[in-house]
Amino acid sequence: MAPEVIKRDYTEKCDLWACGVIIYIIMCGYPPFRAQSLKALQKVILEGRYDFRDQFWGDVWPETKDLIKKLLVVDQ
Repeated sequence: MAPEVIKRDYTEKCDLWACGVIIYIIMCGYPPFRAQSLKALQKVILEGRYDFRDQFWGDVWPETKDLIKKLLVVDQ
C-alpha cells in the first residue's frame, strides 16, 4: 500500500512505490513494511521505516539498494 493510497491521493507515484516493494520482496523474500495491524502498517509506511538486514542484503549490489531507496520515497 503506497503512502498516496493511505492519503487518498492516488497518482502514478503509487506504481513506482509498488515497483520498489516488488523489487524488495524479490531480492530478500519478505516485504519491506510489516506490522501487527492495518493501522500500524499504515503508520510504518507513512514513516518510510524499512531496512536492509545484512543477513539477507549483504550480497546485494549497492545500486539495487539505491534503486529501492529511490522508489520507496514517502513524499516524492
